[in-house]
Amino acid sequence: MAIRIGINGFGRIGRLVFRSAINNDDFNIISINDLLDINHLAYLLKYDSVHGRFPGDIKIIGNNIDVGRGTIDMQATYNPAELNWEGIDVLLECTGVHNSKEASMIHLENGAKRVLLLPVGGAFHSPFMEPARLELAAAIETAKIDRPICPIFQNVNAKASQNEVEIKANLIAQLTGPVRWTQSIEAMISAGATDFIECGPGKVLQGLVRKINAEAMVSSMELIS
Repeated sequence: MAIRIGINGFGRIGRLVFRSAINNDDFNIISINDLLDINHLAYLLKYDSVHGRFPGDIKIIGNNIDVGRGTIDMQATYNPAELNWEGIDVLLECTGVHNSKEASMIHLENGAKRVLLLPVGGAFHSPFMEPARLELAAAIETAKIDRPICPIFQNVNAKASQNEVEIKANLIAQLTGPVRWTQSIEAMISAGATDFIECGPGKVLQGLVRKINAEAMVSSMELIS
């Protein structure tokens, strides 16, 4: 009999677990909890900047999703005491918030038979970062940002902007919003960008750009200098 799985937190770790388990007959994913809009979650599952497109159709049925193995119950609850894990054999804790034995005990009280804590550095780019967003907002609002000389594409909405107020708002929103990396690169290419320069160590982002568009020219600051 398949192990009935629940996933708390559908960020990068939660989605990778989903991809790994969904086509394994030993597992049956029953329920997922995440605070993002279900349409955003479906898109992030479908298009992964590192692992590529999800190999299957993703249907949204009401507030639930179906990828071909039956409807998966989607919960969207911040308070863990309000979650329902009845019938769940193993609850995978992937939020980076309830990452201690004591904090995760609430899942057992809500019906899960067992809780497995997965290593998540933090609940970045999710509504769980709201307290930090408020502090970041106060700092950004006091910072001076001049009007940029060229359009700035921000990952929170994958759109170009040269408006200082809008850029500040997007920086603040990014802390709790999903990263639309693929859409951002595609939008830049559509706007005429052909060369992409990585301004940090390593070549990770160069590889991600090439996965999106094999014809894009990529380089790093090390090569330029």
